Amino acid sequence: MTSLSIGARLARRRVLAARSLLALTGAIALAAICAALERAGSVLAAADRALAGAACGLLLPLGVYLLVDHLCSGHRLDEALRAATRRGIHGRASGLGALMVVAAVSAGFACVLALVSVLLARGGGDPRWGTDAAQSVPLAALGSLAYVGLFAMGSEFGRCGQGRAVLLVGDWLLGSGTSTLALPWPRGHLRNLLGWEPVLGISQPFASVLLVVFSLVFVGVALWRVRP
Repeated sequence: MTSLSIGARLARRRVLAARSLLALTGAIALAAICAALERAGSVLAAADRALAGAACGLLLPLGVYLLVDHLCSGHRLDEALRAATRRGIHGRASGLGALMVVAAVSAGFACVLALVSVLLARGGGDPRWGTDAAQSVPLAALGSLAYVGLFAMGSEFGRCGQGRAVLLVGDWLLGSGTSTLALPWPRGHLRNLLGWEPVLGISQPFASVLLVVFSLVFVGVALWRVRP
């Protein structure tokens, strides 16, 4: 068995545990309630508000944070992988395998979150909900990958990986704006892709590129700090 598959198996055992799935299911249910409330308040732009607000603005980063935290079991990422690496398995390869599983689960969670939000905010009778969902679902998945990288990188800082919590708060406080301070955070660029005010006037295509770059750079830093 390769180092990559061992890391993936470790992640599946931790990330797909009952507590994780229950929490993600609760988040999806909450997103559904918030979307329905947005529609009840005003049908106009209800889907946009539901996506950028509760779904992708709050529940998506919290859900991904929870998955990364469960992978790390409350420790640093390298310590969480030690169960595999202490048997001579390559640390960075096993870390990549583990993060691939987290990314897949996070993307699936993001897709369901966006789909439910659009459907309930627009209503099944709205002929535009399918088009809106087709546009929003991949954007939510892209945002989830940036968050996986962000929290994985944060998990390599602090005695017990507290850096991931610091970055969660930083994304919430600094990424919510449109100034230079919001530039290195996923939140502002995902909000731009969902149709809200961009960070520093950045176009949506460039915001997509930035989220891809963030995902790769963040994961790269996280794995670089894991001992081979």
